[in-house]
Amino acid sequence: MMDRICVVGLGKVGLPLAAVWAEAGFEVRGFDTDEAAVQAMNLHSPRVFEPGLAEALESNRDRVAGFIGLKDAIIGAKLILVVVPTPSLPSGNFDAHHVFEAVAAVHKLNLLFAQDPVVAVVSTVSPGTMSDIRRRFVDRPPRLVYSPTMVALGDAMRTLRFPDWRMAASDDLDVRDELADLLQELAFGISGIYPPPHGPLRPHIIMTSFASGELITLASNAFVCAKIAFANMLAPICSRIGADVGEVTDGLRMDHRIGPWFPQAGMPFGGPCFPRDLAALENMIERVYDWHGDDYLGESSCLPDAINKQNMTTSEEIAGLVIMDQSSMSTKGVRTVCLIGLGYKEDSAIIDASPSLMIADILGGSGWRIVTSDPNAKEDHTGGVELVGLDGIRDADAVILCHRNLVDAPSVMEGIASSNRIGLVVDPWRQIGAAVRERLEYMGKRVIYFGRGAVPGRKRGER
Repeated sequence: MMDRICVVGLGKVGLPLAAVWAEAGFEVRGFDTDEAAVQAMNLHSPRVFEPGLAEALESNRDRVAGFIGLKDAIIGAKLILVVVPTPSLPSGNFDAHHVFEAVAAVHKLNLLFAQDPVVAVVSTVSPGTMSDIRRRFVDRPPRLVYSPTMVALGDAMRTLRFPDWRMAASDDLDVRDELADLLQELAFGISGIYPPPHGPLRPHIIMTSFASGELITLASNAFVCAKIAFANMLAPICSRIGADVGEVTDGLRMDHRIGPWFPQAGMPFGGPCFPRDLAALENMIERVYDWHGDDYLGESSCLPDAINKQNMTTSEEIAGLVIMDQSSMSTKGVRTVCLIGLGYKEDSAIIDASPSLMIADILGGSGWRIVTSDPNAKEDHTGGVELVGLDGIRDADAVILCHRNLVDAPSVMEGIASSNRIGLVVDPWRQIGAAVRERLEYMGKRVIYFGRGAVPGRKRGER
């Protein structure tokens, strides 16, 4: 008989997570207070597009069921996954009241049904939250564990199937071990359907305490932000001294102390996770030093704050490439810039803290008209930026290639090449090769790379 699990919260993370557990062979029951979210599960028709999600729900329809009543969803469950929102507060800390309420409601019903499943909080929470939840239950507390996911929205199914690690964080060693066993079953079930693309058959399972687990989640994303910010810091330096930031970061990757995963320089970081996790870490640092009566050497010494400032500087540098090069444009009066790519990353309609919108704010404040072209964007969800098609690209004075792999999109490059108005093409990712650049410049369009100086048209490796 299949083990039954329950997923509380069927949103952007909860529904894909339910689908992945079902793929691994578990019977999955889902609960949400939003009837539309429950219907999306039962009809195998997600409200937010994630590649492979609808197919996974459909192919495992006999193992997946959604309920509007919590008691129907959790009865008989061996594991309950709590995946509810934890929005950011103005302080940067996460608001965990939905987590508290969900755990309390689950525990009340578990006592009523005389069942004692593992209750795993998947939602990202601030350090100290899990111990705080545990202290609220004096008698017969829930068997509580923290098990966050490092999911990339827009690529949720792949990152949930093959994460770098899974986590079982609890101050109760028995509960920690029990969740670890279930996570191993999950990994084995998935690898039996989808051969792992790389690495070992099973991802590493981090087994640690509440406090360490909470900090690992924030610190992981903050460290990635730091690497992106550092690479982007090098780009304008390279432009000014005649270096190529691509060659510089390639060189850094050859150092075993840094490793091959050092990022490319390009657009600033953004999205629904990085900025808020960085803000939460900064808030935690300030609170910890305040609790202990220590001085954190002033605000300017806080590394997360410095990373955020560098990220904003990157936005200003890229916007400045347009603002400072208006001589290449023929239009008088209000000029138009088209941002090619609006989502926080390629192939995503999610615009939360989108780097493109950060640049749009700067250019809009300088008097530019902003439009965007993105096949994944939705008319009613563009952050106030006008959505245009191919003709809109042609009617711009300048374009910024915000997303990667755009040189592989013939309609985009043809739209730029066929425009009689575009005078400037800004390429933050340095994806336009020498031949295309020469063609565009022959047609009177200036190409500027972010992070490549004296020989901007040369491909890496050419001499």
